[in-house]
Amino acid sequence: RLFIEEILGETILSDSITAQGDRGDVVTITTVHSAKGQQWQHVAVMGLQEGTWPNLRQRGSLLGSERLVESLRTGLRVREELESSAASALIDDERRLLHVALTRAQSHLIALAYTEEDSEPSHYFEEIYEFVHGTSAEGAELTQIPRTLTPQALVATLRRLLMDPDYSNGKFVASLLASLAHGGIEAANPRNWWGYADLSSTAPVVAAGEEISISPSNLQSFNECGLKWFLERNGGRDGDATAALIGSAIHALASLVHKEPGITIAEMESRLAANWKMIDQTKGWVKDYELRQAAKKLKKFFEWHAANARTLVGVEEKFELMIGRAKLTGSADRLEIDSDGQVYIVDLKSGGTSGESEKSVQDNLQLAGYQLAVARDGFIDNKPGTNSGGAQLLFLGGTEKSAAARTQLAVGADQTEAQIGTLAEAMAASVFVATINSRCRTCGVKNVCPLQSQGRSVIDEA
Repeated sequence: RLFIEEILGETILSDSITAQGDRGDVVTITTVHSAKGQQWQHVAVMGLQEGTWPNLRQRGSLLGSERLVESLRTGLRVREELESSAASALIDDERRLLHVALTRAQSHLIALAYTEEDSEPSHYFEEIYEFVHGTSAEGAELTQIPRTLTPQALVATLRRLLMDPDYSNGKFVASLLASLAHGGIEAANPRNWWGYADLSSTAPVVAAGEEISISPSNLQSFNECGLKWFLERNGGRDGDATAALIGSAIHALASLVHKEPGITIAEMESRLAANWKMIDQTKGWVKDYELRQAAKKLKKFFEWHAANARTLVGVEEKFELMIGRAKLTGSADRLEIDSDGQVYIVDLKSGGTSGESEKSVQDNLQLAGYQLAVARDGFIDNKPGTNSGGAQLLFLGGTEKSAAARTQLAVGADQTEAQIGTLAEAMAASVFVATINSRCRTCGVKNVCPLQSQGRSVIDEA
């Protein structure tokens, strides 16, 4: 409802697609297609960026009628050949559009492109530069633009000046922001600034007396940074990326050594390759590279499994136990027993070790949660005993030739249970604390973290 009210409250100028009369006293903003048959004294051709112009993305309809037309035109029937023919025609179309744009100018022509971290001028711009100057565009002199010419960038500049204690004309800047806000520029209204609004609620995430659902991985994430855990748990994390899908596939294939004890590494790699299209949508050499990397991880796992002295008694074994009002649930990748009858949990990681030290692994709450499930006989279908010998993280990624194992020695069940109970209550609270740690560099929610420059409030709380 709030979203609908916000949309209804927006003031948006109406647009018209009908042709307008030519006025000599204004700048004409038009597309290349609409410019056909017209000319102006001065023409600026914008957006000569790689990936934008030329735009070589295949365009088509839902039913693919354009492929039928291409087939009738060329006589081709194989899909790959049709796509290649269409791509060639698209390149020709884009170059013809460029020629149309460049020949609209009678007196002066300006071709514009820009360079930034994730964008660069296209080869069309480079060709124009070399034609005009007779030298390579690599030596072109760049003009530094202080900010982009958008309302948001203007507001950001004014706000920065307003908050600068050394800037002496703050009242004038404030009046400019007020004028922009009254003119309908929502970004200039302080009520829309990050950090202005009060807390929407101070109620705990889980009400007193209600059950708290936790998992070993959530415990570890919360222990590292409570704010990150809360934000990712409530929509701050992207959906399953390719890396996550590859990890899931490797876990599934690794479980086959228990379900199909006679399986070979060649058979596992064959199944991986057969299902790769469902895992990774890339094509060409990128697809081949990713498949080889995944196959290397499988090989590392298989070699480690063959040399492992412990007995594998279960994979993906589910467990649950109550700790106060908290319900700890999860599943262990591998359930193993050594020659002394001690139970070990092995958690597979498809990535690298990320610099995991012996101390960090010994303090790892995910592994400690697995060990507590063993000690409290929490496994549902498989009862391996309650004598926990330890737990391991098995890293299959990285540059090492073999899998890297990091072992957590046996932990005290009572101490672990008390620690998890305390953390569970904190996970159900209303305040979540941000913590600086080694994973901040790759954190996906640091744009809203008050400890990071990207997420720090721009409102002066003083």
